[in-house]
Amino acid sequence: MSGTPCNPWNFLVARDFSPGQVTQWHLFNTTLQRHTRLPLHLLLPNDFMEQQDMLQSQEIGMVYVNLFDAGSLIRDKGFIGFARPSRHNDEIVIATHAQSPVHSIEHLKPGCRIATTSYGDRLMGLRFLESVGLRTGNVNWVQSSSYQQVARMLLNHEVDAGFFLASAFHSFTHMTKRQLKTLLESQLGSVSHILLLNPDHEEHLPLLQTTLLEMGQKPGVQRILDGLGLSGGFEGLEPSDAEFMIDLMEAWLLFGKAPVPA
Repeated sequence: MSGTPCNPWNFLVARDFSPGQVTQWHLFNTTLQRHTRLPLHLLLPNDFMEQQDMLQSQEIGMVYVNLFDAGSLIRDKGFIGFARPSRHNDEIVIATHAQSPVHSIEHLKPGCRIATTSYGDRLMGLRFLESVGLRTGNVNWVQSSSYQQVARMLLNHEVDAGFFLASAFHSFTHMTKRQLKTLLESQLGSVSHILLLNPDHEEHLPLLQTTLLEMGQKPGVQRILDGLGLSGGFEGLEPSDAEFMIDLMEAWLLFGKAPVPA
């Protein structure tokens, strides 16, 4: 059944944003509503567990998620990839406490404690640690609900290292970052979040895509995009390109061949 503008849509944004961006996401959603006249209801989960619960238990009309969550939504639920941030890639930071005796990833040994948030981050971060002999089975994984909690665990010396999405890490306050030490920051250059649309609303895809691509040209909207760390705005994405990006990421995780731009 096709969605209609009178029926509210849930627009879920993955819990990768910093607390300081909550207002900007609400402004972004309001702006998108105003220019499309679509009844978008913004969902901002408090942590990654709540995000997964929302994806499973609620009717989601549109989502902004990383490639790992996008893969299951596309393949299992038929969601359609239609846009991605322009000049904004997902990179991983592996960090520790500033006073830690660990000065490089080579100093992380089997049995070390690593805090991580999502399964996707864990897979990506671990891929960079395989060269120093770390595997899923010889690391003590500490599950965290947010990047802020990962940082707190490091500051409290509860773990030896933590995995962060680079954009989240760099959004921390200067005081927090002064107390952390970066061991590695990836430079994949072609992995990003993507916007997906529920197939029930496919008829509105051209409107949404056109509006998103033109948002940076609208008065006042650039400030919102800047506040979200998405200064380049969005670029269009064909559904086949979204699936290709996911295939590249999975191939890299399995075989170690770095993704190349789609």
